[in-house]
Amino acid sequence: MVIPLQSLRPCTLSSLHLIPPPSFKLFLPTFVLPFHLDARLEHLAHDTGSVVTIGTFSRQYCPNTRTSCAQGFSAGLGDFMTDVSQELEQKNGNLASRWREIQGVGNWKGLLEPLDLELRKSVIRYGEFNQAAYDSVDTNAHSKYTGSCKYNKAEFFDKVGLAHGRDWGYEVSRYLYATSTEDMPEDVMLKSFSRESWSHESNWIGYVAVATDSGRQWLGRTDIVIVWRGTMRTFEWIADFNFGKTDVTPLLPPHCKENFQRDPLPMVEKGWLILYTSKDPNSVFTQNSARDQVLNELKFLLTKYKDEDISITTVGHGLGAALAILNAYDIAENGLNLTGDGMLGIPVTAITFGCPGVGDDAFKKRCEELPGLHVLRVENTIDLITQYPGSVFSYGKVGEEILVNSRKSPFLKDSKLPSDWHNLETHLHLVAGIHGPDMAFNLVVFRDVALINKSSAFLLDEYLIPGYWWQDKNKGMVQTDDGFWYLPDRSDEHLPTLEPLKDITFDLVRDLPFSARLSSTEPKLAETKPPFGYKRMDVILIGVAIALFGTGLKYGLELFGVDPLKAGNAVQLLVVLGLTFGWISTYIFRVSTKDMTYSKQLKDYENKVMQKRLEELPETELETLLAQVEEEKKLLQHRKN
Repeated sequence: MVIPLQSLRPCTLSSLHLIPPPSFKLFLPTFVLPFHLDARLEHLAHDTGSVVTIGTFSRQYCPNTRTSCAQGFSAGLGDFMTDVSQELEQKNGNLASRWREIQGVGNWKGLLEPLDLELRKSVIRYGEFNQAAYDSVDTNAHSKYTGSCKYNKAEFFDKVGLAHGRDWGYEVSRYLYATSTEDMPEDVMLKSFSRESWSHESNWIGYVAVATDSGRQWLGRTDIVIVWRGTMRTFEWIADFNFGKTDVTPLLPPHCKENFQRDPLPMVEKGWLILYTSKDPNSVFTQNSARDQVLNELKFLLTKYKDEDISITTVGHGLGAALAILNAYDIAENGLNLTGDGMLGIPVTAITFGCPGVGDDAFKKRCEELPGLHVLRVENTIDLITQYPGSVFSYGKVGEEILVNSRKSPFLKDSKLPSDWHNLETHLHLVAGIHGPDMAFNLVVFRDVALINKSSAFLLDEYLIPGYWWQDKNKGMVQTDDGFWYLPDRSDEHLPTLEPLKDITFDLVRDLPFSARLSSTEPKLAETKPPFGYKRMDVILIGVAIALFGTGLKYGLELFGVDPLKAGNAVQLLVVLGLTFGWISTYIFRVSTKDMTYSKQLKDYENKVMQKRLEELPETELETLLAQVEEEKKLLQHRKN
């Protein structure tokens, strides 16, 4: 059951027809993918409102050979899924017009269940950015360049298979390097056996990419993507991790550390912070920490594209997911996403896969408070990494989540390996077909299932895809003319290259960031407690007090010999008149003192407007204004004397 390329190009979903050919069984042992096609098409027909069936075999595109049959199906299905995506996009809207919503402005309300098609595709695309970091790092411990990126920035997306010789829509702007300390498990960093290693202290930890001119057209903005690589050993490292917490003070600007007073202070996992902020004077690649490198590059790009719509997206898997959330928090906490007028302008979105705990409940709360910060976590329900270190150590999960379940996919084995449950390609496969906790798995976004076995053997064996197939030919070994084998050195263009910090001038909105101003010791008007009588409990208490007063007064009059009926009438009259005159007198008093609700709202509004204008004043004008106020105070004091 292969979709002919020529029959799909001109057709619509409602005009396709299903006639299974007699020769279908010849290819079933080696090509099982069509076996699951009907369920997917049924789901797509439900979403688009169309009748979906598939055309007959075409010998021109599917001759009686196993390889060409698979290729014909892949080509045809790719075109078919393109047509389906176009029809679904007409219903959901395209990315260029919806990008703020897709980036989390609104916290993905109404987009997660069922999962919005455009959001689904965006999550997969950002996951592919992350997978590219795994696919490009040199993991061969016998190489002098273990732990570095195998490709240069210009060829990066083409070498990892994302560009396929075409424009991917992004270009790599900078490579990021990190260093470990004695507090980190050995499995976190890749190390070479060679004494001539490119760096004994540092590893390539990720990269910064930015949308190209063509990418900006379909993205609708300039997207800055910060990708954090996870560890290559997916489970062993976290078992040896010492989950101790430390506060976020190192991430605050120097002039804000004393003013940043919160009780309790946000705490994060110490290891994440060490990896993010550590530097090593002995390494030319990490004389500046990973944090220094990424914030310097971000400031450069924000300055370069300051006149355009911008989004900032941090991406990570496993350990890289923790760094992505920490990085996104750092950006928002320091107000780098604020525009020149001090108002929120740039969404900062963390898209993570298989993320362990990052911080405590105070950190979670702080992330929810920060303007413009959005976190979306993709989690496999059986992934053990996401349970570390857990609520026992008072770690909370940040942001919204997309829950997937690898046991629901008909393409996957019933694996008992935690590394399979945590595998990134598994997560992307599940995002392509998940529809909710109570719904069957059906692929909506076509992704080659062979990708699942890039770094695992999780795919069912009947698909005939070998496990762990993504690797260099002969593991990089080359044979000489006389028959000997050796591991060659890299060419100059592929050597790790030092990238110094850019010399730029980047002015924050204020010396004290907006996010830090929200945390200052000055009370916020929105947080002042309402006076008694404005809350539901206050009203209940007032009602109970009046009832008790009336009941007590009635029985008191009866004790003095007053007739019960007359006592009841007297109490009712007294209570009604008392409440009426009491309310009228308070109203007259509030009018005379201008303490009415409208007056309070107007006063609060004027205070907020004045506060906003003061915040927008340049430092020099603010100092001049304060000097004038001091002069007026002195003048008034002189007149009184």
